[in-house]
Amino acid sequence: MPPAFYTTLYSFYDHNGPLIFFGGISFLCLLLSLKHPGRFYLLLFIGFLILTFNFEYDKHLFSKIKTDMLDLAFPLGERFRKYSLLRNFLEFLLPIFMSFSGWGIIALAFIFKNKDQPKTPS
Repeated sequence: MPPAFYTTLYSFYDHNGPLIFFGGISFLCLLLSLKHPGRFYLLLFIGFLILTFNFEYDKHLFSKIKTDMLDLAFPLGERFRKYSLLRNFLEFLLPIFMSFSGWGIIALAFIFKNKDQPKTPS
């Protein structure tokens, strides 16, 4: 294969590594959830889906929301407390909440998996 292909592939992976990782695991968990219905794979799917959305939100969506929604709703001369509260929520609190909730749901899936397994007598 030509070197340009490997350069393009490396560039894509370098910029979208978490998307590939979390998106791939989300898709795998969805397939496993459909094959083996249960809480474990469903919670894993939801957790990794939230983490995938968090990555896309940080990378692409917030800048679009800021330029399209916030700048149009609050013109330059009228940006006061509501604008700063909404911007701080969308820029800082929402990504932190999505990150904690994604990892928390994944941890909850493993807690439920360990809880549902029968204990072997010793």
